[in-house]
Amino acid sequence: MTAWSILLLGSTVLAGCAGTLPEKTLYERVGGLPTIRQVVDDFVNRLREDPRVQEFFADSNIPMVKERLTHLTCEVAGGPCTYLGADMKTAHVGLRISDAHFDAVVEDFAASLDKFGVRTREKSELLSILGKLRADVVENR
Repeated sequence: MTAWSILLLGSTVLAGCAGTLPEKTLYERVGGLPTIRQVVDDFVNRLREDPRVQEFFADSNIPMVKERLTHLTCEVAGGPCTYLGADMKTAHVGLRISDAHFDAVVEDFAASLDKFGVRTREKSELLSILGKLRADVVENR
């Protein structure tokens, strides 16, 4: 067998194996907990500065908000974290959150994802997950 034959055979074997490798989770593709922590830290800071939604965070325990959002994001992305906070409906009841407020939060989250270089595919997946929470977060839907 020539060197060229061995090289071709090896390429064929590798090509065949490539289809059998499991795809990485969204958590892994985002960059894991280090990236999620950076994104959430920046995101919460944006929320506190955003005049459209800052009222909702004025009296909040910010370290706890960051911790819970980190765990929530990690969990929904397929990571090893467990979110221990209240469900979204309970956590937001009575806050009078509107669609405009929700949209502002999504925009701020997207900006934080962009800041830390989260790729378009992963960003879209995370925003899709966030979008599914609208019905539980926005009042009078």
